[in-house]
Amino acid sequence: MKSCYNCNASESSVWRRTQNGELRCNACWLYFRDRGVERPKELWRDKIIKRKPLVRRKQATDVLNAPKCQTGFKRIDEAAAEIEIITLD
Repeated sequence: MKSCYNCNASESSVWRRTQNGELRCNACWLYFRDRGVERPKELWRDKIIKRKPLVRRKQATDVLNAPKCQTGFKRIDEAAAEIEIITLD
């Protein structure tokens, strides 16, 4: 069974080996790579904590097709359609 050299975790999303061949969990390996010191015991967890998925932003077409706001201002595309172009001859 795999276990981390530093924190003895038996579950990890990714297992990594150091240059010395020591097996580390993803969290301990990333901590050591970024800081150059072992991951402290206060940060060890019994199980993996997963992040919530990010919510995608609305696409530009959704914004342009949105109804007018209640303040009475027009959307940008409506205001642009009413602009009269004057050329100097």
